[in-house]
Amino acid sequence: MATGVLKNGANEQIFFRIIDSGADFTTIPLPIAEMLDLDLEKSIGDIHVAGVAYAGHLAHCDIIFSARKEKHIVSNVPIDVIEAPPGKDYPPILIGRAGIFSRFTITFKEKDLRVYFKKETEKAY
Repeated sequence: MATGVLKNGANEQIFFRIIDSGADFTTIPLPIAEMLDLDLEKSIGDIHVAGVAYAGHLAHCDIIFSARKEKHIVSNVPIDVIEAPPGKDYPPILIGRAGIFSRFTITFKEKDLRVYFKKETEKAY
């Protein structure tokens, strides 16, 4: 499974890339946002992930996509930071469309269980 890196200044968190083409925004759990020392800009109400309502907060961070020897940094991506209700687990980090999909040509190869990100002048990630 491919990985990515969430980055805020010197703080970084490696994560498994799970692309959710139906999600408007990238979502990350509150404990990871705290570890990255993200500025929670404002409360944005409930965010529903897999049928569970989570309290949401807006933040921004950089995301680094890499494959082989190449990498691409996507700066200032809007992030929904989610806070789990008591007794509920956090879902994994999900990569949504905002700030990401408009910067790449994205190809879903379902039979191979692969997703390719490609800039017009770059190789696929």
